[in-house]
Amino acid sequence: EDDGVLSPFMAIIAVLKGIVGLCAFALPAALAKTNLVLGIILLVVVAVAEGLGTYRLAECSMKLERSGKQVDSAQGLGPLGQVSLEVFGLSGYRLCFINIMFAQFGLSCAYTRTVANTLQQIWDIPSEELYMLLGVCLCLQSSIEKMRGVALLSMVALGAFLCIVLCVLRFGLQRIEAGDAVFEDVWLPIHWWGTGACMGPAISAFEGVVVSQHVFTQMKVEDPKPFGAVIIISHVISLALFVFIGVFGLGTYGQDVEVMIFDNLPHHAIE
Repeated sequence: EDDGVLSPFMAIIAVLKGIVGLCAFALPAALAKTNLVLGIILLVVVAVAEGLGTYRLAECSMKLERSGKQVDSAQGLGPLGQVSLEVFGLSGYRLCFINIMFAQFGLSCAYTRTVANTLQQIWDIPSEELYMLLGVCLCLQSSIEKMRGVALLSMVALGAFLCIVLCVLRFGLQRIEAGDAVFEDVWLPIHWWGTGACMGPAISAFEGVVVSQHVFTQMKVEDPKPFGAVIIISHVISLALFVFIGVFGLGTYGQDVEVMIFDNLPHHAIE
């Protein structure tokens, strides 16, 4: 991390957290729309498309920089803004800004509500005070300017994510031991009509381009291939984790799986 350069390892951590998040827990219910065979195929397709698209964005950005066409980095849009300006002009640049802003706003609202609901089950804190506290925490996190700091924070966030996965695993294994699992019934038949309903959560789960583009910038590489390795490793790990969550969650709860699988857990599980 000397001179602000992000190492490949920290880059992988940052991209992983950019991908892995709340939407992963919606995958069991999403895969229930198609059953597992088609659902897993769709996850693979989305992973390849998102990863390839992110890498191509980095390639285009590097070519533009080598040609001397750059966007002021203070704008904060990174390669997305750079390519949007070159391809679509100032209108495209503004549209890129609006899309990023609303996408991040939506994710922030979803995360804040989930965290608030979870904490209220643990501590008896009035909702107004809790939301104010979370707002302060979000503002403090927004003050982190370097990707290395984001990557370090990502380690903590990934740890919290894995705690929820382990909790789902623990209570799911109890259902399996009790004979309540339905793994043999959720692979086929293929429900083609559920393709669209499955694709939405799958795309949301793999959405990490906003963070990934800044990881590429902070790596400060002369060739995009090292960033390509980061994308491949992070997407393979994410895909394996998402397939596991989807298969285990749907196989454990069947068609009774909730939109967010942790809602299937008993109330005392959060403790």
